[in-house]
Parts: sequence; C-alpha cells; structure tokens
Amino acid sequence: MNWVIRLKLNDLAGRKINNWTVVERVEGRNSGGAWWFCKCECGTTREVLGTNIIRGRSKSCGCINKTHLMNRSRLFYTYYAMKKRCKDTSSSRYGGRGITYCEEWESFIPFMNWALANGYNDELQIDRIDYDGNYEPSNCRWVTSKENNNNRCNNVPIEINGVKKNLSTWAEEYGLSVQTVWRRYNKLGKTGMDLIKPVKKTGGSQNCAIKAKVS
Repeated sequence: MNWVIRLKLNDLAGRKINNWTVVERVEGRNSGGAWWFCKCECGTTREVLGTNIIRGRSKSCGCINKTHLMNRSRLFYTYYAMKKRCKDTSSSRYGGRGITYCEEWESFIPFMNWALANGYNDELQIDRIDYDGNYEPSNCRWVTSKENNNNRCNNVPIEINGVKKNLSTWAEEYGLSVQTVWRRYNKLGKTGMDLIKPVKKTGGSQNCAIKAKVS
C-alpha cells in the first residue's frame, strides 16, 4: 500500500466520500486492513474496508444502483419536481415563500422508501397536509389528482382587507362555491373584494318574457 493511501486511511473519520459518511474506525477488526463504520446517504449503516472507500470500490450500500434504475420512473420525476419547486425562489407558492423539503429527502432513496411504505402508486400525487408546511414525512401523503386539486383550492390562504383566511372559508362566509373563488383567484387573477363579490344572476325569467314579446 503506498504512503498516500496509508495516510488517507489514518484519517477517514468524519469524511464524506461518494455516498458514504465515515463515522468511526471499527476496533478489533483488521482483516484485510482498516475497517470503518459508515453511514450511507439513504440511512443504511455498514462496516466498510477503508481501501475500498478510498479507491471507489465501495461508493454506497448499493442504493446508487437503485437510483440509477429508478431515475426514469414516475416516482423519481415526482421527487425531482418537488425539489425543483422548492428551489425556485420566483415561485410564490413554493420556494418564494419558504416552502422547502426535509434534510432526509435530500437523497432520493429515503424519499422512495417513504413513498412505497405509505401507499404510493403511479396514479397518485404528493400532497402537503398543511399548505404552509414543508415537504416531510409527517406533512405529506399520496392523493388522487382530484383530491389534490380540492386540497389546493381549499387551503390557499387569502388576505382581504387585512384579514387572512383559507379560500374555502371565504367562499363559505360569502355564499360562494370554492370553484368560483378559485377560478377568480387562479385563472382571472382577482384579489381583495373582487374575489368574493356575489355572482351576477342572469334574470332568466325576464329574458324569457322579452323573447316571448318579440315573438
């Protein structure tokens, strides 16, 4: 073993090499060289031979290969899109208002493990339970597209005349449907009192009378 590798092997504790974070040397195990207790990005812990870490023979617990196999899956796209939204500081719904994801989900494998253990399938979408909360295991669930749209509409915080309430609360108080207020807010860009104006009635009976008179 050359002196460079020997020097490196004497000081691996605390270093991050590929997906491994080296925690401490394993005492009493010298078979083949120095062994180190390591933690992978996905959370798996394992004793790894130091020379394998330095030379890149061992880069992870095997999760790198899993990620490679999954990187074209719908779940990986969901994960990628989640991180992209959170990092977009121009987004008023996500990164621009401080919405982020937990440290645990910096790596795909822990996210994948959580998803598969909590009912994920390719027909579902990720949803935050608390609209103002972050993406993390305690605040996320898998829902249908329809449920996600309803949750998004209902939980949007809207401020009118200095008072902030959820969109669904404003709609209920002013006798409007959630869909009407959501359309004004999301599609038409309305704000303030324009969001909760009464819906204009068309006066159907009067129009019918006019049509009958013309006939």
